[in-house]
Amino acid sequence: MKDKKKLFSSLYSGKGFYITSAVCLSLIAIAIGVIYKASSNLISEIAYDTNTSISFATEQAKADKRDEADPRLTETTTEKETTVKPTTTAPATTKAQKETTTAATTEAPTKADYGNTSYILPCEDEILKDYSPTPVYDETMDDWRVHKAIDFTCEKGTPVYAVGNGKVTKVYADTSYGYCIEIDFGDFTGRYCGLEQGTTVKFDAVIKKGDTVGKTGDLPCESGQEPHFHFEVLKDGKNVDPIDAIR
Repeated sequence: MKDKKKLFSSLYSGKGFYITSAVCLSLIAIAIGVIYKASSNLISEIAYDTNTSISFATEQAKADKRDEADPRLTETTTEKETTVKPTTTAPATTKAQKETTTAATTEAPTKADYGNTSYILPCEDEILKDYSPTPVYDETMDDWRVHKAIDFTCEKGTPVYAVGNGKVTKVYADTSYGYCIEIDFGDFTGRYCGLEQGTTVKFDAVIKKGDTVGKTGDLPCESGQEPHFHFEVLKDGKNVDPIDAIR
């Protein structure tokens, strides 16, 4: 036991101290060498992987550039575009079909056929004033204006007749033209103005040529003239000469 204590005492004193220190330093140096070598190997592997990645990326970029310059790829792309373009014409065809359908539905409605082959005058009396598209003197208004009707000389209460077979489309009172009716004769519409209220046919009545449709009454807008009957003819909503329409 005493000998062991002497041994340890000799190690930490004199030459023994220096020997122990030298051994420790050697061990530390060896450990540092091992760590350094391991680190160098790791850095080399990282550098190798990095250089390999860079080289691969460079080669890939060169390959992509060659592909872009390859005329065969350009031709393929052009062919694909040419193949896809015809599909864009379908909407235009559909639009044209819709326009055609719309145009067909907006055509003028078919005129009613009441079987008229000839017409008669609405009144048996003489003509007081002819139809005139150019202004003529108006005794009631004391001015010049177009005359859109034919006026027949007749006293109040004179019967007026349907000029053909037709259907009553309007019955109304007007402040200027008095009590009025309109009859669709197929080829045109006859407007009877200044009638006695209560003596006319009813709305939607079907009538025959020569039927009495009313009797003459008051015509406020032409009250300055002698008693008469005012008759207009309309085609497509526009006034025309009644004589031309009837005969």
